[in-house]
Amino acid sequence: MNKKTIAAIVSSLLLLAACHKDNKEPSPTGDGYWRLFVRRTNNNNVDSTYSIHYTSRSTNNGYAVLSGMDFSPGRPADFLQLWFKQLPVAGGQYKIVLFPKAAALGENEMGLTISMSSQDSYTSTGIGSNATWLPPANAVVSVTGGKITAAIPQMMVMWTNSAAMRQDSSFLFGGVLIEK
Repeated sequence: MNKKTIAAIVSSLLLLAACHKDNKEPSPTGDGYWRLFVRRTNNNNVDSTYSIHYTSRSTNNGYAVLSGMDFSPGRPADFLQLWFKQLPVAGGQYKIVLFPKAAALGENEMGLTISMSSQDSYTSTGIGSNATWLPPANAVVSVTGGKITAAIPQMMVMWTNSAAMRQDSSFLFGGVLIEK
């Protein structure tokens, strides 16, 4: 082979090696978890922890919503959503209220919803436990570089299943949503 042919082959191999397809999953945009306990009448209780892999911001019915998504390949996603009058721009404590039944969220109030791939949904009740019927502890929110982190306390949540039947013996055993 002459030098021109060898140079052409080497150049082609270098160009070919430089081209590649990245098969990686998209980088996570969030972090954190939530833990949900559902007491069922047939004693087939569910106690599961969900990991937050992605976060997003949106508006819905005049509220600002910070969503965390648990995504596992091969199944639909589950969502934890924190509802605010306006997204926090500074750290603080937020009272968790009955939602979406509240007339309107105040400046330092937050609603919480969980939407499951099973079509079950859970909403904050504004009650910490059925033992005391007192409000839950406040959610602690911090903001760093414009990104929100929310520490969510234990509380009762209202469960509505796919048949629109409501049950009140479900608990959110806390969680953390970290926006990245």
